[in-house]
Amino acid sequence: MVLGCIVTGILFNGLLAYALAILKPKGHKVIFMMVMWSLLIPSTTNIIALFRNINMLGMNGTFFPLWLAYGANAFYIVLFKEFFEGIPAELLEAAKLDGAGVMRVFSNIVLPLSRPIIMVVAIFVVTAAWSDFLLPYLVLKGTSFETVMVKLFSFKDTPTDAVSVLRACLFAIIPPTVIFAIFQRKITDGAVAGAIKG
Repeated sequence: MVLGCIVTGILFNGLLAYALAILKPKGHKVIFMMVMWSLLIPSTTNIIALFRNINMLGMNGTFFPLWLAYGANAFYIVLFKEFFEGIPAELLEAAKLDGAGVMRVFSNIVLPLSRPIIMVVAIFVVTAAWSDFLLPYLVLKGTSFETVMVKLFSFKDTPTDAVSVLRACLFAIIPPTVIFAIFQRKITDGAVAGAIKG
């Protein structure tokens, strides 16, 4: 599940940020304003509509809705956009003069130059997907795909000894802690690089 969330989180958010920062189609300022306004909306307010759409499309019990949820995150779009705006325009213009199309510029120039922000977004996605509870609980409850947090919550319904609960809590805490300890410099450097235009 986490791997799919990383792929969609980088690909979809990166593509929208690329369009807003570099392609700048007609109405890009309005779209970016809507993205910024969506940051003010608590994620729990749209959970009912999201869950009804998931049921209507028959995607309940699969990872697909979770991948889409992480593939549409306003915070990641803002990080990508600010980083992409710092890429020298001369490189992109040279690629266009050489005949590179829009997607070729994105895949061959923008993405390789954006490794710091890609790593930061990937780490954010991993920790968020690992710790997420509400959407996985609604979508995956009662299936073999239950996430760690949903399994942890299910202990309330079954008689479980304290050692098993503590072991499960430790298992839930260790991966995000280890990832942050290893990549904390990348997180801070990448977040600063995404927030400051070069």
